[in-house]
Amino acid sequence: MDANGKIIPGVASKIVKPTNNGKTYTFNLRKNAKWSNGDPVTAQDFVFSLRRHLDPKTKSQNTDSLKAIKNYQGVYTGKLPTSKLGIKALSKHKLQIQLNQRTTWFDFLLTEIYPLSQNAIAKYGSQYGTSSEKTVSNGAYELADWNVSKDSWTYKANDDYWDAKTTKIRTIKARVVSDPSTAQNLFKSGQVQETQVSGQFVKADENDKSLYITPQNRLNYLMFNAQNKTLNNPNLARAVSKALDRTAITKQVLQDGSVAAQSEIIKDQYEDPRTGKDYYGSHKLQTYNLKQAKAYWETFQKQTGKTSLTVELLTDDTDSDKKVGQYVQGQLEKYLPGLKINLTSIPHAQHVSRDFAGKFEFNLTGYSTEYPDPTDMMNLATKATPSTLLSGRMPNTRH
Repeated sequence: MDANGKIIPGVASKIVKPTNNGKTYTFNLRKNAKWSNGDPVTAQDFVFSLRRHLDPKTKSQNTDSLKAIKNYQGVYTGKLPTSKLGIKALSKHKLQIQLNQRTTWFDFLLTEIYPLSQNAIAKYGSQYGTSSEKTVSNGAYELADWNVSKDSWTYKANDDYWDAKTTKIRTIKARVVSDPSTAQNLFKSGQVQETQVSGQFVKADENDKSLYITPQNRLNYLMFNAQNKTLNNPNLARAVSKALDRTAITKQVLQDGSVAAQSEIIKDQYEDPRTGKDYYGSHKLQTYNLKQAKAYWETFQKQTGKTSLTVELLTDDTDSDKKVGQYVQGQLEKYLPGLKINLTSIPHAQHVSRDFAGKFEFNLTGYSTEYPDPTDMMNLATKATPSTLLSGRMPNTRH
């Protein structure tokens, strides 16, 4: 996607219209597209990559964007071999993808489908991606000066990129700074040229011309472990939902331009093509109501026979997540007597690992939509994953 959010050709030579009633996409790849090691990018690289991604042995954490591809479910569950996935190389530079059914937003999903170099994976095996020397890319930049023990790295212009002439910045030096105050000071002193800011820094710098705010289609929510019979009680989720003031979270805690989430559908993002109306508000919205919260909590206590409950709340160790976690802790312990919240804030990689392993009780997490249709967000609200919505349209704020 370009700077204006328009879908444009990347490795494909042009945007194609599907055939077979919208179920077949056939792409011609650019013959001058190369990997950073000089190898050509081929249709087989895409075939190999998507098969590998959906192979149950790979244990990929996010495959939802590929659900539209033919035989996705059978391959992902291991009932069908990966060779049955609806993707094939018609020639070295011609790729074909078959869908289960016409999917109007598939072009958006294609902007997030990236290939891996089959040759590089064969060469490095499980060590692929553990250092810049063992990472091969096909975009405008290649990775340099990095391994898994370093929190800094360099992006170098990839001279083998098919559109290398448009690369304006030749070198980008990046580093991880977890403390927002430190990041802010580094920017103010001119030691870094761009940094993300959050919380009070957004508010303090709102009149600074160097501040840019970009809305993100992200929904943040509390997830309860559905495998825990106590936590899977609907009245607990209702009590927690009613006890949390989402506007207070966004206006007083985050202070970064986020908006309160009263629905699993983000406001002003999804229009019903039949009526032209926003899907947001087409159903009952979540509200802050302490009286109802108390009633649901008492019903939960009667149903479970528990007068008290201690729960661990898992969050990232970022400044904003910690503050939201502290707000949730204080609010719930105050208005749901007998409920105790223990906060555990850990690095994102560890958080994701525990999330997908189901090793949590309450989990502060979020989801960024991959296509402009409300079903992407609505599919999160299943019986297996009860949750309470907190904030939507999280902004990306940076200097």
